[in-house]
Amino acid sequence: MAFKHIGNRAIEITSQNHDVFKSDNVGKPKVLLFTDKAKTPIVFRALSTYFDKTLEFGMVKSDDEELIKKYKVKSFPTFTILKHGEKTPITYDGDDFSYNALFEFINTYSETFVFS
Repeated sequence: MAFKHIGNRAIEITSQNHDVFKSDNVGKPKVLLFTDKAKTPIVFRALSTYFDKTLEFGMVKSDDEELIKKYKVKSFPTFTILKHGEKTPITYDGDDFSYNALFEFINTYSETFVFS
């Protein structure tokens, strides 16, 4: 019941809106979640709300073959960070998809560091 009160700042990214998402607001790095789930996972929703001021979050579904191929996604979920001016995306290579593990990975690329 408490899950419904967690905000969601992630937007759905498709081949059609990907370029706008990537080029809009160049000062903020972009976090992409490639997923085979129909709804935004709770952990991703919570992270998107927490880092709302410093990062932008987008979710790409597994049926968008063009973006899956472009980012060379091999498995789901895959977390990727896009930074303006860098050609190669930064991909999370850990096995732990808990809030704390993803927070530590994402926090490194946030404009402002949050110390726990």
